[in-house]
Amino acid sequence: MKKLLAISLAAIMIFSFVALSPILAEQEQEQEREQEHKSTSTTSVKPESNDIKTRQLMSSLEKILTPEQIKNFTNIVRQGNSLYGVRKMASSTEAERVASTTPEKDKGNGNNLSRQFEKIAAPWLLHQYEQIKKVGTALWGLKKMDGDKNQEPKKASSTPKYVTSSQSACVISAIKTKDAALKTNNDATTLAFNNAISSRTTCQEAAINATVAATSTPDLIKQQRSELQLCLQAFKESAHSIKEKAAADHKTVWTAYLNELKICGNSTSTAEALMVEDGGGNILEGIME
Repeated sequence: MKKLLAISLAAIMIFSFVALSPILAEQEQEQEREQEHKSTSTTSVKPESNDIKTRQLMSSLEKILTPEQIKNFTNIVRQGNSLYGVRKMASSTEAERVASTTPEKDKGNGNNLSRQFEKIAAPWLLHQYEQIKKVGTALWGLKKMDGDKNQEPKKASSTPKYVTSSQSACVISAIKTKDAALKTNNDATTLAFNNAISSRTTCQEAAINATVAATSTPDLIKQQRSELQLCLQAFKESAHSIKEKAAADHKTVWTAYLNELKICGNSTSTAEALMVEDGGGNILEGIME
């Protein structure tokens, strides 16, 4: 009996060892893979480390704010719960995408060597840029150079110039003229949009009435979709033309306004041009997009 019991226990132990060996081996391999992944993805730096080399390393790194930005960095290290790394030289930024479309003859112009494409903040600043290109919904361009081509382009002052008593009447007149023209253009733009909407309504109504039936057929369904698509396409084309005209009219008004302000500024010995901004371009841009 004891001999039989000993044999049974031995058999159970052998079976357990055989059954558990693959599981233990798999767990060990999984741990090795995780350790290898951690060692290749980031280097861990202890927050409390006071090592001089570590401090020098961290001072040259930039904090990665979101996981989406990881692809923009190299030499990534972890400190606490944060990641740091060296930012890659951008090769697909908006400015470079704009620059990549610039003809070679323009790139070779010496005046462009010290300049970079900048995002144009407002439509009324278009006159300050050249080689303007559209990327998405934004406009980019090269800031025009003033004077010698080797000089740095003048940056617009963030502080509005003071309007003196001798300039006030001229400036107020320029503002009123500009705003009256803008309101006229806005009324014309609104009317054109409303007319385009009315045309779309008529087109869609006719398309549905022409294809509606008590029993739909594949041909009727196809015809209705096709005619409704034509209505939509016609509206989009009209809206695009209206937006382009509105932007061109707005630019014309603002160009005239800036010229008037230059005249007002010349009534004194000041060197800087007057500027009284109204934010209207930003509002118009938001409505038209």
